[in-house]
Amino acid sequence: MSVVGPVCHIPPVAPTTLQPKPHNMPSVPPATPDLQSLVHTVNILRTIIINMQNTRKAVWRETGRVTEMVRVFNPTDHTQYVDVERINRLTMADQVTGQVWEWNRNRAAGL
Repeated sequence: MSVVGPVCHIPPVAPTTLQPKPHNMPSVPPATPDLQSLVHTVNILRTIIINMQNTRKAVWRETGRVTEMVRVFNPTDHTQYVDVERINRLTMADQVTGQVWEWNRNRAAGL
């Protein structure tokens, strides 16, 4: 018999939609089935890769965090529980570009 740790059965309310977006990514036209178009598309992709390697990478740092302690009980025995520190808000900042990314927990009523 294997022993498994406590599991939180509360699913996330909504998927996270506020993810960082790429910086200045140019579009690449699709190649048509001829050699000239294919060479043109490959050269654009090559230029993008070279530019990405030559630019500074994003340096994300945590700038803020809001947490709360939550007590999670065993559903069959309420004398068994575990205290969990849950993140409710997380803020990150890119040290290179200054872009800010913030994640907020959407809490349903009563959770």
